[in-house]
Amino acid sequence: MNLFELGLFKTIYRWFVRSLANQLLFSYLLIITVALFAVSLWALFMIKTESMNDLRNSLEVEAVNLALEIDNDLALDSHQAKMRIKKAVDRHASKLNVAITVVNESGNVLADSSANLQRGSGENIANESEINDALAGIVAFYTRPSQSTKTNWLYVAYPVRSAGKTGGVIRVGVPLTNIEQRLRHDLIVFLEIIFATAVMTVLISLWLARRVNKPLQEMSTMAKK
Repeated sequence: MNLFELGLFKTIYRWFVRSLANQLLFSYLLIITVALFAVSLWALFMIKTESMNDLRNSLEVEAVNLALEIDNDLALDSHQAKMRIKKAVDRHASKLNVAITVVNESGNVLADSSANLQRGSGENIANESEINDALAGIVAFYTRPSQSTKTNWLYVAYPVRSAGKTGGVIRVGVPLTNIEQRLRHDLIVFLEIIFATAVMTVLISLWLARRVNKPLQEMSTMAKK
């Protein structure tokens, strides 16, 4: 700690112990700031939770709609069936601006809409977490960073089941850029509110402190005389 920081600390300490009003001012400011910060964190958490839930539901609905369209073709091992699956995948992906991957019951890629994550037809991705869970019959939700785009993505893997068995998996992915930008914007707004509230609290508290201190100072002066 240098001399400037030491002198500043001593000045603040002398101001703090000078009067009870100053101590009350500091206490009120600290309590209000901590309370507002806690409320802001809770609000950001709720915004993120609601946004993620809405996004998961919309991706799952899109996967269900696509599954209803291609479930028959998944059972067919033919070039024509794969072409129909590819066309359906590209159409749904472009409509909602999402990335869609379809794999068969063994985890081999049948179609992939993403230009940045283009996979060769037949590549096996059963070892990826969401694909592995969906092949077991579970609707899987995973969030992880993409190595190619350097952004966080949300993936929903939906198992396409027929006659009691999983015939394939539809994975729908979307970048979380919009949600993250919204959270950063909301954080800045909350910090501005906290700062403005702190300034108003200081001004009001100083005004009240002067009103409280004035009669006490007059009484002290009279007592000294």
